[in-house]
Order: sequence, then C-alpha cells, then structure tokens
Amino acid sequence: MKIKTVLLLMSSVLVVGALAEIPEKPAHFKARPSETAEEARDNLSTYSGKLAEILAKEAMTPEDLIEVHRLTYTLEVALEVLRDALENAAGALEEVHLGSETLDDERVRHNGRIYLERIHHLVKGAVASEDNR
Repeated sequence: MKIKTVLLLMSSVLVVGALAEIPEKPAHFKARPSETAEEARDNLSTYSGKLAEILAKEAMTPEDLIEVHRLTYTLEVALEVLRDALENAAGALEEVHLGSETLDDERVRHNGRIYLERIHHLVKGAVASEDNR
C-alpha cells in the first residue's frame, strides 16, 4: 500500500509541475509600429492577410494560435491609428457638408482640402488636393 501511495504522490507532483509550466496568459509581443495612416493601412492589409491564411486552415495548431495572438498586436495598433485618422477626416468632411449647406465657398474649399489631405493616406487612389501635395 505504501508503494501505491508513493507512486500516486509522485505522479501528482509531476502533473502539478507540468501544469505549472503552462502560462495562464500567452506572452506579449511587440507590435509592428504604425507611425502614419499609410503604414497602418499597409499593416492592416498585410497582417489581416496573414490572419486569413491561418483561419483558412482546417485545424489550427497551438503554434498557429500563438501566431494569431502575435498578429493581433500589430492589427490593434493599426486599427487605432486608422480610427484616429478617420475621425480627423470625418471632422473635416462635416465642415465641408455644413459649408455646402450654407453655400459658403471658402469654407467648402478650405475644409475640402483638409479632408482630401487626410483621406488620401487612408484610401488607395484617393487624390490629395493640389494645394497639399
């Protein structure tokens, strides 16, 4: 009976020791920076593509899940930069809208240029105003 007790105790210690090796949370990773809206747009495109490739697999491995975790850091930073850029563009566009309602040519032109400058970094093919190139 003592041998069974000792073996049970030893196996319990081994299981507890093995469980202690599993981190509660995965490691934190450094995000690829998105210093500008253009970098954020490019990072969003690239890293979303990588995420799509992993999600397309029939079964994900633990390594795939760790890679997904790593990708999310860069994606979150990119989305934050783009959200801020979109908010800035939206503010300028609202001024264009309000200026057009009151037929205020100067307000529309001024804020339209600001809007175009802000949005051209976000949308491929968008044209910046001539004054801001």
